[in-house]
Amino acid sequence: MAKRLISMDILRGWAILLMVIFHVFLNVSDLVPVAVSDPFSLGLGKLILVVFISIFIHWQSLFLMISATVHWFTMSRMHENGQKLVKIFLKQLIFGIALYVFGFLREPLLSPWGITADWFRTGGFFADGTWSWDKWTFIYRAETLSNIGFSIVITAIIFTLFTLLKREKLQILIKVGILAIFAAVFIFVAPIVQNWVSNYAGVNLQETEAYVISGLDTNNGYYNRWLLNSLAGREFPIFPNYGYFLIGCIFGLLLSQPNPSKKMLLYTSLVGVVLTLGGFAYWALLDMKLYDFGTGTFNLGNIDLGFHVHPTGFVLFSIGLQMMIISIALRMYEFNHKLLRENRQSLMLRLSRWIRRWGVFALTIFVFNIFEIIPRGIFTIIYPAVDYRNIYQTSLGWTLIMVGLVVLMWEGIIRLICLLKGYTSVEFVFLVLFKFGKKPMKKDPLNLQGNLREVEPILFVSR
Repeated sequence: MAKRLISMDILRGWAILLMVIFHVFLNVSDLVPVAVSDPFSLGLGKLILVVFISIFIHWQSLFLMISATVHWFTMSRMHENGQKLVKIFLKQLIFGIALYVFGFLREPLLSPWGITADWFRTGGFFADGTWSWDKWTFIYRAETLSNIGFSIVITAIIFTLFTLLKREKLQILIKVGILAIFAAVFIFVAPIVQNWVSNYAGVNLQETEAYVISGLDTNNGYYNRWLLNSLAGREFPIFPNYGYFLIGCIFGLLLSQPNPSKKMLLYTSLVGVVLTLGGFAYWALLDMKLYDFGTGTFNLGNIDLGFHVHPTGFVLFSIGLQMMIISIALRMYEFNHKLLRENRQSLMLRLSRWIRRWGVFALTIFVFNIFEIIPRGIFTIIYPAVDYRNIYQTSLGWTLIMVGLVVLMWEGIIRLICLLKGYTSVEFVFLVLFKFGKKPMKKDPLNLQGNLREVEPILFVSR
């Protein structure tokens, strides 16, 4: 039996499931180029769908907030249970660095726009595709995994410093304030850092991939591009995205205090509402400049749904909305008195097991999301009237069909991984690394029995 934050497991499952769904849309739907160039030419129904997907396709940031909440809470529990602070720090440091390096290694071969994806679009193993190493430089591109790894390292340092100070010298509200200030710095200073990095590199790192693909020697770019792209490059740099992670740390900090109160969810929800509304206004008026205060006219042609690096207003909007979602999830599970009843708890665990299974193997699904090319290629052979190999050419109806097939494929894969005790997962690889040479349990190395079936939910309520 394993103690789990059930809300985080469920949210992680939904986040990875929606990532799979939205990436199918992004890779095949003919709505994508229209949404970027002229969204108002779509009908109202398709426009609403496009706006919805355009917002949530950028929500890899939710993974950061969930990861931060769990990591901070886990580090606190480990320290409370007597583990030495230096050992906790070293574990997080090794895990963070490994994830950072692994995240960059994934990009050229396994990203949906890398070498393998290009080979598939030219035919793949279905039609003698052309293999080209042109996109090996994607190894320099900052993405979600490398960002999470970098964030874990920085957060481990902050947690260690907080813990070394006595409780009476650094109360909970002061810690929350420090984390919030750090988050604000990373969010609002991001445009300045992005501008400096682009000037130094000699090319706009946020709008083009020129620095990734060519010009290796620009300002010694071959040697510093990992750092520059990590800081402020395309797609998912530390500035401003570490802000998401720090807000997740605040949730982890609040949950780690003795007897956390349900009242805190009211405050986090209210802050979420303010950030959502304020962030949307900032995004619309200052980032996209949809309203000209001088002339009093609207400039709806400035709507940009195809951005890569998150604008400041979008970051604030997303953080606010994600704070509300996490607060609601915590209220539904960890702070739910009804789950003290054994029959309610067992029913909840049984009904949520399928989505928690997606959450357990979220890293495997993210790394190998490119597997979606398999059903796309097979279905193209079976029904050649629709060519799923080419991007942005599939109608909405056929896109929905492919969404269903890809989801079913992954449901089958993760169930097969469970039958194989998790040995074929990326999670197992990191488990071996994280054990510091100790052998994991042979029969159930990922403790799937405890994490999926015989789960003990962590509850912050009492009878």
